[in-house]
Amino acid sequence: AARVDRRAASSCQLTSVGGVQRQVDAGLIAIWGPRAAPYVVAEEDLGVFTRGALPVDEASARAFAPSAAKALDRHGVAFLDAFSQVEAAMRAAVADGPVERDEMHQQLREALPAQLMWACKGCGTDHVHPSVWRAACTMGTIRRDAASGSRAVTYAAILSPPQASGDAAARTELTRRALHHHGPLTLAELTAWLSVSKGDARARLDALAGELDEVDREGKAAWALTADLEVLADPPPISGVRLLGAGDPMLDGRDRAALVPDPTAQKEVWKAVASPGVVLADGAVVATWRAKAKGTRLEVAVTPLGDAGLPADELLEVEAELLAGGRGLARSAVASGGP
Repeated sequence: AARVDRRAASSCQLTSVGGVQRQVDAGLIAIWGPRAAPYVVAEEDLGVFTRGALPVDEASARAFAPSAAKALDRHGVAFLDAFSQVEAAMRAAVADGPVERDEMHQQLREALPAQLMWACKGCGTDHVHPSVWRAACTMGTIRRDAASGSRAVTYAAILSPPQASGDAAARTELTRRALHHHGPLTLAELTAWLSVSKGDARARLDALAGELDEVDREGKAAWALTADLEVLADPPPISGVRLLGAGDPMLDGRDRAALVPDPTAQKEVWKAVASPGVVLADGAVVATWRAKAKGTRLEVAVTPLGDAGLPADELLEVEAELLAGGRGLARSAVASGGP
């Protein structure tokens, strides 16, 4: 299926500069959203990207936090119960103001039963499993606080959290947006993007009955919004150059081969740790980029993917200047052809 420019998506993933979380603009809020990943969303979309992403039952909760399965199963703790207990304890911890990561872990140790603790080899302590506390944050009462400028993740209360009464509508809207920005999607791709069970994803599609069409995408059954079929069949031309960050919504889909067909290039774009940004030229991913601040200058290294040609240096430099300005730096420099 033809790919439409998805850069106008309604959410973006949280970024950091030099390990320090960036200040979030007014009208936006930093949260843990779909797949319990860090996101920045419009405040009016808070319910969509928090409670709308939550699993609906135990089977779906296991898919939402799979790495915590062994730890919780060992003690016979139900996933949804664990999420609720941890969310209540985190909410109590931030009642008097923002709390940094280590202090949050300590307060959770004191407030929660031992069955919810997990032996972390990385820090050498017992604390709540990361998948569980991130899932707890997805309930929409805890946000990421960037105002302190702390190098540690800092938690704060959401003063007007979304209500459970809107969960069904929020789930439907999140699914609608996933299909609009990443579709057509197979059921497996939607399930992976939401990180829920297949049954949960299927129910979300059923809730959109009347708005969907089943289409053939390279021999696979996929789903698209009926309203999007015309533009998918005859997409408008895409022109220009963009430097997209590693957390850009365009890169967040699970049909990665539709965006980057070459498997070797996919490994360069989506790394297990510290993925680079990508250079988008006329709608195609042609290179990766990484940036490093040196004094008041941002140095951007651009590396082509395979035999893809690079845009003209002046086009890359315009984007690099915008990137530097967004990071509070005075100027930029671009090095093409390798790190």
